[in-house]
Amino acid sequence: MRSMKHHHPCVCAFNKNAENLQKNFVANLPSNLEVLDSCPCNLSFLDKEKSSNNFINFTDQSSINQNKNIEPNRENSLAINGDNYFEIVNYMRLIRATNIGPSLFWRLIEIFGDVSTAVEEAVDFFKSINSKKKIKLATISEVEDEIEKTQKFGAEIIIASDPRYPQILKTIYDSPPLLTVKGDLSFFNKPAVAIVGARNCSFSASNIAKKIAVEFGQNSIITISGLARGIDCAVHEASILSGTIAVIAGGIDSIYPQENKRLYQQISQYGLLVTEMPFGSPPKSNYFIKRNRIISGLAPSLIVVEASLKSGSLATSRFALEQGREIYACAGSPFDPRSAGVNKLVKDGARIITDLDELISEVAQNNRNMLTQNSENLSMNFLNSQSPKIVNSIKQITPDIQDRNIQDQDFQNQNIQDQNEQVKKNIPIAKSSQFNQIEDKELQQIIEIIISKINNQAISIDEIIEYVQKPAKLINVALMHLELNGQISINHGRVSGDNLLI
Repeated sequence: MRSMKHHHPCVCAFNKNAENLQKNFVANLPSNLEVLDSCPCNLSFLDKEKSSNNFINFTDQSSINQNKNIEPNRENSLAINGDNYFEIVNYMRLIRATNIGPSLFWRLIEIFGDVSTAVEEAVDFFKSINSKKKIKLATISEVEDEIEKTQKFGAEIIIASDPRYPQILKTIYDSPPLLTVKGDLSFFNKPAVAIVGARNCSFSASNIAKKIAVEFGQNSIITISGLARGIDCAVHEASILSGTIAVIAGGIDSIYPQENKRLYQQISQYGLLVTEMPFGSPPKSNYFIKRNRIISGLAPSLIVVEASLKSGSLATSRFALEQGREIYACAGSPFDPRSAGVNKLVKDGARIITDLDELISEVAQNNRNMLTQNSENLSMNFLNSQSPKIVNSIKQITPDIQDRNIQDQDFQNQNIQDQNEQVKKNIPIAKSSQFNQIEDKELQQIIEIIISKINNQAISIDEIIEYVQKPAKLINVALMHLELNGQISINHGRVSGDNLLI
């Protein structure tokens, strides 16, 4: 392939082990590829395809399918995945269903016990509660088609029950039931740090991100980012040799923006690409927010290098806070609006980065702590331990992910009480074989408690379970009743009654 000039700043000045890294890298290059010069951060051996579109779909480009060992078909898929194949199909039928996301997926598993039973019972269950939302399971044919396309592309689907699925990601609310991955899966088991920042970043912020990423690489810590322009790109480029994970917003065969095609190729070969979206999915605006929770969820520490007050990086900070991750920030110029968000994080309690050696030591310790802490209580305990200023700050500057709590006091407005009484009467109760008459009565009581106590400020499902003091299975059914009938919304494990009072 024709060599291309590298247009990004060199980071050799930051890389004490550049020569050794370069030798190791070149020794493992395919014979038909060459590196343009001696700079280890210059990996411009891939031809940049000219295109007027910002979205690239690699589905039909067999030349990049270098990792394919076998031509997959339905028979081969069964042979490749063994007994796990049928479980993968059931996972995909449920999570690829219309109007079923990770939150509803896991509540169905909680109710029915396992994914196979959930698939068998789901259709009848949704009919029994007269759901206003249309629920249609993905067909076996659709699922097998996605599996086949994924494997032909050289990628793989791993489900949450697979031992290769990242254990740290299981600790977050709404963890993806499955991931599509391409690259080195061993990266999931290595110490890691998430680094995010502005797309239209300054030169100085880009250089800082590169320097930090290189230092982490020299200390055997994998970097994680979102393959976007700006800081994300700088982090990945500086970590190609030491290890990097890119969480993308579209399908595994899709890349956005266009100029990151070369970087995408490098990461797929030497790092790891991760997505929860179906094969062939183009990136959409709401997919990026969903992706952000995975970026923060894959590492115990998040670093924000540069971010405005409306930056998506602050949404990632919010997820990190709720997931129990440590948040670090690089303070920027008070005169640059691109630093306004990160400066506010520093002002309100985020850990400011002043010394790289100290930062690396703390991030390494955070990784060790993650292995020993009780993951089930990690997010809530961490959130409660944080400075109220940083908690409120992040909540205020991410209005699209609102702070929400159950209101313990009685509603004072009689009109609101009357409306809620009407809501209770209109909620259909499932007469499913899953519940006996006593449980049906208890389910109605739980629904009434939730309606009477919740408002438009969200609360976690775990807090509702603790407050109501009823079986978790019944509470999940009650929440599903209310959600599917449009009475509440559930996002990232948090429940709000936005529609109860309308």
